[in-house]
Amino acid sequence: PAGELLCEACAQAQGALPNLTPAALTAMRHIIFTEPDKLYKFTLGEKNLKVLCGMTDAFTQYHLDRPLKSYDFLMKALET
Repeated sequence: PAGELLCEACAQAQGALPNLTPAALTAMRHIIFTEPDKLYKFTLGEKNLKVLCGMTDAFTQYHLDRPLKSYDFLMKALET
């Protein structure tokens, strides 16, 4: 379903495909619940980093009421 984060177990229960790996879920929980000074002090392999970035991007875009101009600017800046 659109706008939902689904781990393997949740996806299987809904008859859907997972869009979140266990490592990406752990990183997401760390980002959400950790103290600010420890926010990005974790390591994540390239595959799981791509999953985390893609999931975060899709989730954010789905739940915003309109596209953000600053987001488009950031994406263009990261492409260079």
